[in-house]
Amino acid sequence: MARHYADIWHKLKTADIEQWVEVRVVNVNSIQTVINMVQNEKSRANVSRKRLDLPAFGKLEIRREPEKKRVLFRLKNSGAAL
Repeated sequence: MARHYADIWHKLKTADIEQWVEVRVVNVNSIQTVINMVQNEKSRANVSRKRLDLPAFGKLEIRREPEKKRVLFRLKNSGAAL
């Protein structure tokens, strides 16, 4: 089964330091679902990194913009970017 939100996570973790990654949604009600699933992808990635004794990804910052039907993510202070 494909993990649809893995693409968003991949863009987020490969983005430049402090760069926002924008996700547009069709329905404002789906913003929270997108947030939950991206957090889930980050959690999976951190578990894998911990097992390999690598630094964890930093704090996931989230900016909701329901009036524009979008949500923005960025990683702050990511140990993985060192």
